[in-house]
This record gives sequence, C-alpha cells and structure tokens, in this order.
Amino acid sequence: MRNNTITNIFAFLFVTSTLLLNGCAPLLLVGSGATAAVMTNDERSAGSFIEDQGIELKVLVQIAEELGEQVQVNATSYNRRVLLTGQASSEELRQRAEKIVGQIENVKEVLNQLVIGNPSSLTSRAADSALTLKVKTALCRLRDAGFSCLDVKIVTEQGVVYLLGLVTKEQEKIAVDAVRRISGVLAVNTLFERI
Repeated sequence: MRNNTITNIFAFLFVTSTLLLNGCAPLLLVGSGATAAVMTNDERSAGSFIEDQGIELKVLVQIAEELGEQVQVNATSYNRRVLLTGQASSEELRQRAEKIVGQIENVKEVLNQLVIGNPSSLTSRAADSALTLKVKTALCRLRDAGFSCLDVKIVTEQGVVYLLGLVTKEQEKIAVDAVRRISGVLAVNTLFERI
C-alpha cells in the first residue's frame, strides 16, 4: 500500500510538471482560480484553508501507510478539526485511526465518526455523493436568510449528514432545519464552531 501511495504522489508531480513544461499552465491556473474563489468566500483565513487541505492529505497518507485496507477512511479538515468518517473492521482499528490522526502536526481535534463494519459499497458511496449535492443545493438557497453555503463543509456517510464550518447560532439553526427536510437524510450531525 505504501508503494501505491508514493507512486500516486510521483504520478501527480509528473503530470503537473509535464503540463507546465508543455505550456498547459492555464489549465492549472483555472484549477487554482477555482480554489481561490472558494477561499475568498470561506470564513477561514487563506492560511487555514491551505493548512486544512494539507492535513487531509497527510491523514490519508498516514492511514494508508499504517492501516492499509483494514479501514476505509474519509478525512475532512475544517479549521484544523478533522472529521473521520467511514468504516473500520474493529474497535481497535477505529481507535488506532484516531490516534494516528491526533499525532499529525497542526491537528487540534479529531472528530472520530468511524463505524465498525465492512467498507461501504460503491452504490452506497454514490448515494451519499448525490445526497451531499442535494444538501449543498438546499443550503445555497438560503442566501436570503443570511446563510452562505460556502461557509459549510458537508460530508455524508450512509445517509448521515455532517456539517462543519464557522457559523453563528442562528445560521446553524437555519442550516439544520433545511437539511432535516431533505429526503434521504437519516440524521444531521452539526460539528460547527461558533463565530
């Protein structure tokens, strides 16, 4: 597993450098522009945004190297708080994953929502992705109520929706009320920080 991770990193670096050398820098700039647009509308500072992206990558690499295919982990970092979702085959592996993430530099809190069980199927993951899109769409419709969907990260795992972000108490209430009404949402877990 470690070799696959290293191979993937080298492949990414190779493709990136090839695009730059072949004059395809505008393609990379478009991607960078999209990231900049998201950062501009995010409550976090640019430094925190970039740090969260780095934390997510470190988590996935560390988990893959130390636990391999014994777990299926998704990591979402927001303001240095890391949400772990997915499945672990035992309570021991669930706790080990949390410990690994807690030791990563700059992680201030681990929100361990891993469940004990077999890895979710592709069908289940596709349904979760579709539900995440429905939730994002519903939250983006709340602009008139003073809510910005760009202030929230949404993670869905087996019908359970997790909401992370920096919001006011009123914004949290608005978001939760909207998400609870969406067909297919089994539960809403708010992991917000208050501003």
